[in-house]
Amino acid sequence: MSSDEPAPRWFYQDGKTFTPYRTEDSDLIEVIFRTGGTECEANDGKIVVDITNRQQKEKGTGKAPVPCVRATYFWQDKNSEWIPYTEATATILENAFDAGIFGVKLPLSDDGSRYAILNPNGTGKHHPYALLDRSASLTHNKLMLVFKSLQ
Repeated sequence: MSSDEPAPRWFYQDGKTFTPYRTEDSDLIEVIFRTGGTECEANDGKIVVDITNRQQKEKGTGKAPVPCVRATYFWQDKNSEWIPYTEATATILENAFDAGIFGVKLPLSDDGSRYAILNPNGTGKHHPYALLDRSASLTHNKLMLVFKSLQ
């Protein structure tokens, strides 16, 4: 991974929120993902992460698998919890920034109800400021990206 790429972190769904894997587990999952692997043990072998289907299973518990996500962009909800954007949304934001697409509505939903507009006055790689259809804060690679309300 080059220094100007985002540093993806892996999260699993814990109830209604997403919880980060321990750093060493997240790094291991990312290495296996980048080398084409499809499965990885984490949490000292207590869980198996199905990278292809983006879910984790706890070994020997019989519990249903829970979703996991590879995340580079996050938004802060009204309870100040950081929630990872979907991989599809993160890709849209990253590709637009890399291509220098500023001041244009970037659709984030099929029905057009969610979109972002990257502001060219952002500073440096992974510091773009954007406008979103509702108030939210966003962080990428541990740096803040601020979304302001269009209303």
